[in-house]
Amino acid sequence: MFNFLNKFFASSNNIKSKFFDLQKSSSVKKIFEAFQDYSTDSEIRYVGGCVRKILNNEKVDDVDMATNLNPDEIKQVLKKKNIKFYETGKDHGTITAHINDEKYEITPLRSDVTTDGRHAKVEFTKDWRKDAERRDFTINSIYSDINGNLFDPFDGKKDLEEGKVIFVGSAEKRIKEDYLRILRYIRFFSNYSKLNHDLELKKVIKKNINGISNVSSERLLDEFKKIFNSNSIKQLCEDDFSLEVIRLIFPQFKNLQVLKNL
Repeated sequence: MFNFLNKFFASSNNIKSKFFDLQKSSSVKKIFEAFQDYSTDSEIRYVGGCVRKILNNEKVDDVDMATNLNPDEIKQVLKKKNIKFYETGKDHGTITAHINDEKYEITPLRSDVTTDGRHAKVEFTKDWRKDAERRDFTINSIYSDINGNLFDPFDGKKDLEEGKVIFVGSAEKRIKEDYLRILRYIRFFSNYSKLNHDLELKKVIKKNINGISNVSSERLLDEFKKIFNSNSIKQLCEDDFSLEVIRLIFPQFKNLQVLKNL
């Protein structure tokens, strides 16, 4: 029992030290302080990739945040503290703050009202769980305050540790909301999975693969670049299903196996 508690607290302290390192190496503290000073109810948290990378001991190369404030309130917060910003995702309310050549994407909590496999009409909310429910994978649905205290409604940290890439809720529903998630699944599987593909999920992906035609070539190529730059090409080339999906989406890359040798 004491060994378990020692491991638990050691792990918790280690995580918090990594978030503290991020504070020291960036201007992110100014963002958190600006939102804390705005009102007693305003909250902002790290979300998505930066949390996943910290938990997995990866280099953090961008910082995304979520807040319970709406876009106009976000702009008021930043103006009040003379922090430069610009709108980068008007449909989703995303504001990018700019401090010392560092960029921070800040997006209001939201839920999807309607989706068409490519775009989503959203409504803003103050419910953190609702925001988590519309995200793609459990490992991307982890939030953290500035000190490393996690809000993890779907046990994404546990899935990350166990090497599981699992959709939030229904995989088919998540895919039909945005067919790019098929390619995102391949990227995250190649990077993080320690298991084989789930057989039912393979069926769902094959059933919906034609929906990828709804996604712009720019978004597809951007996602492919992320796969190529993530050093997971070797793992991808050793996985028959991942290769099959890539070739179906990008028939021009039928000789992708050659990249493994490079």
